[in-house]
Amino acid sequence: MALTAKSPPAATGGTPNALSWRALSSSDHKTTAALPQGLPNRATLARCWPGLRVNRLTWRWVDVASGRRGDSIETLLAFLGEA
Repeated sequence: MALTAKSPPAATGGTPNALSWRALSSSDHKTTAALPQGLPNRATLARCWPGLRVNRLTWRWVDVASGRRGDSIETLLAFLGEA
């Protein structure tokens, strides 16, 4: 759902008080952090390692297929480098 500014009724003569979606999605308001260097994007991870589950908040991960797990981005990158 996108936020849009609605025009006020002509009788009020006021300005819209709702923010536009473009104002919220400017480069100053990015909600996604940059990916760590060397980490493939989510689509590549899902395609190449279908059993891999990664929590991008804590960087804990588990590979259901092999049973391996880790708790940092460094161990995840080492695991991806081995495959």
